[in-house]
Amino acid sequence: MEDKTMKKTMLLMALAVLALSCAKENEINNTPEPAHKADFREVTLTAGQEGLTKTFLNGNTGILTWNNTEDPMAIFDGSGKQTFSHTETLDDGAKANFSGTADVNVATWTAVHPASHASWENDKVYVTFPCVQTARANGGLLSGTNTVAAQVTHTGEVIDDFSVKNVGGLLKVTIAKAGIKSITISSRGGEPLTGKAELSFDGSGNPVVTPVQYNYETFVTLKAADQAAGFTTGKSYFLSVFPGTLADGILIDMENVDGTVASLKSSASATIARSGDLEIRSGFDTAASWYTPEETKLTLDFVAAWPFNETIASGGTDPISTGWASDGEKVMTYTTDNNIRFYVHCLYYMTRSGTIGLRIKGTAGDYLLLPSIPGKSLKKVVVKHSNADTSHPAIMTRGGNAVVDGGDAKGNASADDINTWELSGTAHNMQYRYQLTNGATAFGYLGSLELTYISKASSAPVASDIVIDMRFYDAATDKALNPLTTDDSNIALNTSGLQRDFTSSSGTYTISGTEYQVTFSLGKVKILKGVDKRGLGLNNAKMLLPTIAGYRLSNIKTKLGGQAANNTDADPPVDGKNIHLSPTTNKSDKIWTHSFAASTMSTLPAIDEDLTTTAAGTDYYLMMEWGWCYMQYLTLTYSPVSGGGSSQAGAPALLLDGGSIVL
Repeated sequence: MEDKTMKKTMLLMALAVLALSCAKENEINNTPEPAHKADFREVTLTAGQEGLTKTFLNGNTGILTWNNTEDPMAIFDGSGKQTFSHTETLDDGAKANFSGTADVNVATWTAVHPASHASWENDKVYVTFPCVQTARANGGLLSGTNTVAAQVTHTGEVIDDFSVKNVGGLLKVTIAKAGIKSITISSRGGEPLTGKAELSFDGSGNPVVTPVQYNYETFVTLKAADQAAGFTTGKSYFLSVFPGTLADGILIDMENVDGTVASLKSSASATIARSGDLEIRSGFDTAASWYTPEETKLTLDFVAAWPFNETIASGGTDPISTGWASDGEKVMTYTTDNNIRFYVHCLYYMTRSGTIGLRIKGTAGDYLLLPSIPGKSLKKVVVKHSNADTSHPAIMTRGGNAVVDGGDAKGNASADDINTWELSGTAHNMQYRYQLTNGATAFGYLGSLELTYISKASSAPVASDIVIDMRFYDAATDKALNPLTTDDSNIALNTSGLQRDFTSSSGTYTISGTEYQVTFSLGKVKILKGVDKRGLGLNNAKMLLPTIAGYRLSNIKTKLGGQAANNTDADPPVDGKNIHLSPTTNKSDKIWTHSFAASTMSTLPAIDEDLTTTAAGTDYYLMMEWGWCYMQYLTLTYSPVSGGGSSQAGAPALLLDGGSIVL
């Protein structure tokens, strides 16, 4: 490192001598020099990082490092974008070297990593945050997803090492439900989350982004690395987004590998800080209302009739949308429902031509912006062509930053050809583009356009049951699982067990992966292991079971373990004993009782009973008669009640920015 610094110093000293020589020559020749003379040299830069810069976040270890196979870095030296290659990782990933060629006569450069996120247009630096991001398989943040930047300032002698800073902030989600393959988070108020933005720096050298109109997105989608299996449960993942305040909250759309979907919304304001994490509490996905979607089709036949209420062109017989500037959008309203509007961004025009259909002629990038319908998401687009068309259309995001999953560009079309796009990962209330990706060599005509939207069914409950599974004994290891600590891993308890007396206090057990808690009180709780001593024991103790808004407790399952130290296969491990469910701590108020008969070790008794008299929004206590009785597991099923099982009513609150959000 010292050798490299010395080389830099010698290089700049040589430049200084050269500059002095040139100055003397100019005095003799009396020839003025231009204001700036470029001098491109090969330079090696050492980049560090500010605290918590998530260039690469390992979800297993939580360590933030430069990746050993890091992407290139972009250096903007006033003349354009120069690409610097990653050459070396230093100090266990705390620093990295990048080498490339840039104008050393420019005093301050702008560095952006990764280079693929940066561009140079009209003497300005722009960054693009991917609106569709792929998750790191084991949690954390995938290398090349986050955007970092810095100002690199030259002194008179050396090129200083510098620290990159996060350009945006992060959304954090922890997965509890198996099989989810994509999560889309969108701003309900339309604030930018991803897409294209101009990059600048404040007085403290912190990056500042200004989203570009028409080129930003109001959502971010995270896709599982394995789309067939989905995300890994129990892992935390991050999404890189613009900083800012979401005044009207967020909407979360999810898709499962089994074809079901779910959505949650929050109306509370939250702030995404630059270089900060905005956490969405774990368990949001298990409490959401998962359903098989209902389809709604919107069909426009341009051959049969003109569906838009546009004005009649002067002297003509057909409605027409005349030409407009390519940096604007024109509204065309669907006549049968004035709430459904199409937007067109086109260099030339769109018009109906006789009975051929909707005529389009433009350049690559022109588009028809498809409508958003409240409460629905676009799932399928079908276009019938009336003639040969070389425009190669695709279905893209609202800001044109990415092709929607399943929306890849189609090839040349002939008359009567039908193009079909089956879309995935789309969000509720979101617009998408039908965009030309190739300049049309002639007019193209669309005979018809069919749009399929999906939503919840308009009738019948759509919420699924919520199952809370508590395990107190692991037969594979013959060890107890301790619910009275925050560590839910296997522990080898001694034969005397672990006992807690809750006659004057209480303790809670947080079920792993969710926000639900069981509270123990008013009695003794013991944990035992072994052939004849296993699971959670209750001696006149009470268990306050979770209460879930919009759901009622509908089923209880449990299996009993051994009772006494001297039990054998011939001895009854359980005497005649009762288990009660009561809305109070008094068993005389019980609404359900199960009586156990005496059983041998080889035929341990179990419960699997549906409950019919429970109600939503009511606390229930599970309690044993006096004397020890052990449970290997306890599984509780909660079912949605009529009118209360929607995703908004039944889910735990989201935590954003440390505050509670009501769904």
